[in-house]
Amino acid sequence: MGAFALTKKISKSELFLAGQENTEGLQVLGYNKDLGPRRLLYSLLGGVNFWVHSDSPLSGIITRRQVPESPQSNVSLEKMKRWMVQSRENHKHVNKPTQLPTRVLRVNKDSQEVILCDTEDQYAEYAALSHCWGSSRPFMLTSDKLHSLRSGIPTSALPKSFQDALWLTSQLQIPYLWIDSLCILQDSPDDWIHESARMSEVYGNASLTIAACRAKDSSQGFLGPRTAFEKITLPFHVNRISSEVFACASPLKYVGESSRIIDLEDEPLSGRAWTLQERYLSPRILHFTHSQTYFEYGTCFLAEDGCTVRPPPSNPDTIISQYSILKATPQCWRAWRKIVTRYSRRNLTFEGDKLPALGGLAARFAAECIGENGSSDPSDCYLAGLWRDDLIRGLCWDSEFPDLGPAGISQAPTWSWASTRSSIYYGTDWFDEMEDLAVVRDARVELETPGNMFGRVTAQTA
Repeated sequence: MGAFALTKKISKSELFLAGQENTEGLQVLGYNKDLGPRRLLYSLLGGVNFWVHSDSPLSGIITRRQVPESPQSNVSLEKMKRWMVQSRENHKHVNKPTQLPTRVLRVNKDSQEVILCDTEDQYAEYAALSHCWGSSRPFMLTSDKLHSLRSGIPTSALPKSFQDALWLTSQLQIPYLWIDSLCILQDSPDDWIHESARMSEVYGNASLTIAACRAKDSSQGFLGPRTAFEKITLPFHVNRISSEVFACASPLKYVGESSRIIDLEDEPLSGRAWTLQERYLSPRILHFTHSQTYFEYGTCFLAEDGCTVRPPPSNPDTIISQYSILKATPQCWRAWRKIVTRYSRRNLTFEGDKLPALGGLAARFAAECIGENGSSDPSDCYLAGLWRDDLIRGLCWDSEFPDLGPAGISQAPTWSWASTRSSIYYGTDWFDEMEDLAVVRDARVELETPGNMFGRVTAQTA
């Protein structure tokens, strides 16, 4: 849509309306010609989105739809089922039953009882839950609860988010559900170490990951009524069709850069460190946010209101799906540095989890990206969050908040970004084109658990 000037002026600015990229809507621009030739003349002031009902005569022109108040409505549930079918048809290589995690929850059709099952190398479909634990610890699997969970307990005894996940899994006809706090023995260090090292398999093999984005902890649930946007009704005339459209304000940060929606930065789940790898590892994800549900698979990101958001080419999510093609190239290492930069801005309840919470993603990275172009020994390629074949550039991180100092417990060598409490950054990518002047003679870390190279390390190096 071409921009056009409004006759009304506000102060010394004129207002212009322009189309929005990839969606039916407008962006409001302010123009101030008095700022001079070297100043930015246009500024983004706001945005408006349009939508219509499914039975509107304009439904073939305007694709955005009203989002039902409840994600449990038949309309929302049918859309989720269609998304699953669509993803299965487009990605048939991820449709086969996979080996189940060590323990899973069996979902009954009536969702009244849940049973913890020991799988013993069984193969079947299952869903996984990605959620915030919050300040209050959720209902957990401990040694004293193991027998009762194996025998079966009422779902009403579980936190609301767990109940919601069980209901949704049942509605989507997926027989099993995996929840970290209920499928890993939380009072057994050995079981925790063993299972946390398998996160790449748990989320990578899940038929679906359910992301409880809007819930700050497991007691809140994620299937409650959504936030309603204030709207106004406008007459609309096009191609001899006259009808009504609904207009609502669009968050300013999404108007000029709609792909930012993908970050889901306003949702509590996006602030938790563990959930970054849970998202990147999952072949399919349903994101339940305050406003609507999003479905992500491969490089597709679909919105319940009908708006399709396209990831930018530089988005790490896109590059991750191409690991097996990139194979230890500069693009691959650059993607990893972007990932750890994002990861460092998230929160951890326990500082000692900094490397384990990224270990599943590192394991997948090593399996798919470290190939004939990389280190010959995979067990020697990962060094406390850095990669041997990218070590010189990987060491070029800096703290955004140096005053925060090192972590309170010794969890990584001081040369690793994992050693600091601060978020980190790598600056620009231009140094990928520069020639190395340094040479790596040797670099080693001591593993806290022998054989678990993606888990905790000691600070000693040689």
